[in-house]
Amino acid sequence: MWYVLIFRTYLSMSLPDSIIESAKIDGAGEFTTFFRIVIPLVKPGLATIALFAAITYWNDWWLPFMLVETEKLYNLQYMMYRVQQKIQYLAEIAGKLGASGIVPTDLPTESARMAMAVLGMGPIVLAYPFFQRYFVQGLTIGAIKG
Repeated sequence: MWYVLIFRTYLSMSLPDSIIESAKIDGAGEFTTFFRIVIPLVKPGLATIALFAAITYWNDWWLPFMLVETEKLYNLQYMMYRVQQKIQYLAEIAGKLGASGIVPTDLPTESARMAMAVLGMGPIVLAYPFFQRYFVQGLTIGAIKG
């Protein structure tokens, strides 16, 4: 629903009715108007919504947590979540039992968390330069223009 509202606002702000009317006067049909006039004008809005949706699905770990039972089908975010949970569990057990040889400060909690953050945002960072030229225009959807 959020994307529909964003795109509707973008269409009402960036696509004047006069352009579509002039295409009809020039003899363009519905498909020609849509593919040759409307689509090129709304590329920033489409790119913004595509990037938002890609980030949403890329960062999703809850759905595999609830639905996927086969370990081969887990996504990267859920695997990182499981690693983080296991590190926290080991730290708790080592702290409670006073296990010999394992000091809770020796476990790589912070460094593992930062490594997983870099690993998780890698593909989005690599995809961002392709969307950047559209992204700035698309984020100003509904902004006050002077």
